[in-house]
Parts: sequence; structure tokens; C-alpha cells
Amino acid sequence: MAQRSGGRGDEYQRQQQALRRAQEQQARQAERARKTAEAASKRREQERKAAYLEQQAEQAKVQTIGVEHEVEQLSQLLRDALVGDPPTTFERRRRTHTPTVLDERPWSRPEPSPRWEDFAPPEPGGLAAVLGIGRKRYEAQVAEARERFSEAQQRHARAEEKRRETLEQKRAEHRQAEQRAAEEVEAFNRQLDEQREAYRAGDPEAVEAHLGAVLDASPYPMGFPHEHRIAFRPATGDVLVEIQLPPETIVPTARGYRYVKSRDETTAVPAYAIDEQTAVQVVDGAVEVISEGRWKKFGP
Repeated sequence: MAQRSGGRGDEYQRQQQALRRAQEQQARQAERARKTAEAASKRREQERKAAYLEQQAEQAKVQTIGVEHEVEQLSQLLRDALVGDPPTTFERRRRTHTPTVLDERPWSRPEPSPRWEDFAPPEPGGLAAVLGIGRKRYEAQVAEARERFSEAQQRHARAEEKRRETLEQKRAEHRQAEQRAAEEVEAFNRQLDEQREAYRAGDPEAVEAHLGAVLDASPYPMGFPHEHRIAFRPATGDVLVEIQLPPETIVPTARGYRYVKSRDETTAVPAYAIDEQTAVQVVDGAVEVISEGRWKKFGP
């Protein structure tokens, strides 16, 4: 009896040990799963943060590109106004007349003439034709059909006459329009030649008119006013040009943007140079431009 009781106790202990080992194994698996999930969460958070930082840096780059484009426009405007090629000349202002061809298709094709076959009634056939039954009625139908056919021919003739008249009228109008256009171009070019001769002779009105055309043809950044006044002084050869400047808000106050990771914000980089020769700044509401190593003030 004592041996059987001891055997049952050993079996119980073995079962308890196996249970503890299974529980420990489950605990180790749960811990490994927890650590794996935690590592994956950290990795996802790092990837999200890296993507966010990259997005913020890219936005700052895009903003900087926009500012650089505005600066380049202003810089190019200054350079073109001083040393650039003129946007127009007397020769470029000349006009040419290119003849056009009248589209005659709406009036060039006549309508088909009426056909008797479309009006003629069917002749009696069979026994009725042999016996002459319905002959008078057929002859009355033929007479009526001939009258309708004649009316259709007259309508067609009137329509054709109107079509030909319209075609000739369109041709005449086209010739007149072409002649007027050619004469206008010739008159404009003749007046332009006279203005060029007057310009070369130093006529104030001609000089001011041509310089005004040059300024009108000049490209300007968006928001830049196009108003100007010109005065030429023949005695000294000086040309006074008064141009309306835009408000200082058109000049960017930053030369770029930078994303600061430590503060998680995009900050403006102030003060910029347009190029090695030209720079712009805003001081007390006035636009200052550096030229020949010195700042020159424009505006109020």
C-alpha cells in the first residue's frame, strides 16, 4: 500500500513540473511576442517621424524655390531695364499682311435640280390599261404633277440665283476686307517709318512714344504696375522716366526657408542677395537696391 501511494505522488509531481514548464514556455513566448510588437511599433514610429521630417524639409524647399523665383524675376527686371536687349524695336513693331482665303463651301455647291421622275404619277397597268379605265383620272394627275414640277423648277432657279448672288457678295466683301487690312498695314508701317525718322532726328514726341512702346512691351512680374510717364529733353539729351513702383510687399522679406527639427517649425531666412551685383532690401517701407556697391533708395 505504501509503494502504490508513493507511485501516485511521483506521478503528480511529474505532472506539476510539466505544467510549470508549459507555463514558463508560454510566458517566454508571450514576452518574445511583446518585444517583437514593441520593436515593430518603434520602427513604425521612427519611419513615421522620418517621413514627417522629410515632408517638412521638402515643404521648406518648395517655399524657398518660390522665393528664389520671385527674386530672380526682380533681378532679371533690373538687369533687363539697364543692360538687357530692348523688348521691341521699330523693325519688330512693323506689321505684315497675310492674305486669307475665303471659305466658299457654304455657297459653292448647287442644289440638285428637280427630276420629273419624282413627280410623275404611276401609269395605269394591267387590265385597266387595256380597257382604258381611269385614263382621264391619270391625265388629270399628270397635269397636276407637271404643275408641281414646274413650280419646283422655278423655286430651284430662284434658289440658285440667290446662291450665286450670295457667293459673289461674299467674294466682294472678302476682297474689300483684304484690301482694307492691307491698306491699314501699309499706313501703319508708313507712319512707323515716319516716327523712326523723327526719333532719329530727336523729336521729343517720337522719342517719348517709342520709349513708351518699349516699356509697354517689357515683361513684368505678377503684381508689378505698368504705369509710366516719359519726358525727353532735347537740349541735354536726357530722358526722364517716371515709373510707378509696387508696394514693398512685392519684395520677399526672406531669401529662403529652413526646417528646424529641434523646434519642429519652419523658419524664414531673412535678408537675401538677388545676385552678386544686385541686392534688394526693405527699410522703413522703402525699397533699396544696391548698385555699384552703394545702396540706392526707391519709394517713400
